[in-house]
Amino acid sequence: MLKKAVLVSAIAVALAGCGSKDPVDMVKENAPAGANGLTYAQWAEARTMCDTTRWAVVENPRNAEIPMVEYRCSISGAADHFAEEGERRVAALEERHARQAEANENDLERMKAELVERYEYLAMWEAALEDPEVHDDVKHARHLLQEAIDEKEALENYDLARLHDPVESWGVLNGSTLAELYLRAYHQLQENPDWPSRQQSFERAKNRLEASISQRVRQIERQRIQGGERNLERTLENVAQRAESTMEAIRREIAHRESRITEREELLPIWAQEAEQERTELRAQFNLASVDEVIRWQIVDDFADPAGAYIARVPAGNGQVVNQAYSHFGRLTELVYRTEVDGEAGDADFQDFVSWRQRAGMMRNL
Repeated sequence: MLKKAVLVSAIAVALAGCGSKDPVDMVKENAPAGANGLTYAQWAEARTMCDTTRWAVVENPRNAEIPMVEYRCSISGAADHFAEEGERRVAALEERHARQAEANENDLERMKAELVERYEYLAMWEAALEDPEVHDDVKHARHLLQEAIDEKEALENYDLARLHDPVESWGVLNGSTLAELYLRAYHQLQENPDWPSRQQSFERAKNRLEASISQRVRQIERQRIQGGERNLERTLENVAQRAESTMEAIRREIAHRESRITEREELLPIWAQEAEQERTELRAQFNLASVDEVIRWQIVDDFADPAGAYIARVPAGNGQVVNQAYSHFGRLTELVYRTEVDGEAGDADFQDFVSWRQRAGMMRNL
């Protein structure tokens, strides 16, 4: 249940007594200091902010033996203003709820997409357990080994005549210094084929290049091929060992993600209901039949002493009174009343010291 609140604003202004009279008349005929001689009755009659006003003697909640006079002003346009303000706030709340709902839906879709990825990852490991060759690590290790084997075979079968053709690529000998020396010696020999020195230089360059190729073949065999075979063997073993433990961890993760998705799917309609309830409650807060400004005086020893001012709110519908949006009315009443008593209203004769538009602005800002 929403909390009913009565905002009391004490106004420390001593009002001079006028003898033994009716308590209401005593207050009405009183002219507070600084009010340019205006009585409370004149002030009340001149106020255009009130649809209706009522003066009455009411029960004093603190001391039943001390008379208390109440002035009640039903503020003009208050209910309509709050209804409009309520709709504005509800619209803003609806917009925020819509953004949040969209974010929740997007988050759910992201969670489902991530779950699909985990299933695909699990399928990969299941396939790797049945056949490690399908695993990326094994594929990579085998690819490196095959590259080494292919290069060894290419070197073993390399025809030096390829270097003589300026159009053909050198292939595995690209960037070889000895191949360049061999080719230079070959061209020099072609220029002077009868020179023994050119023939000898060519043979030396050829022998050095062939020896270099043989050395590279042996190096590839010892280092890359044998190392690649050992690496492939270790990789096959590792994949087989990792498959079971990894699959178990993935299954646990999938179960957790599925649980979260189910929970989120159950929460989405609940959140939607809560959002609708929040908008309904907000709209109800601004559904008022009337807003009354109330000022009370105690009559003590023929003196009318202001007992405070507060706002009485009459709700439309369920009988509950909401103070969330309306407590600022007490501040407004205190401001207007105090200023008028101090005489600052001057020729305005207490009429509309703060216009309804200004009051509405204050209401939103307080």
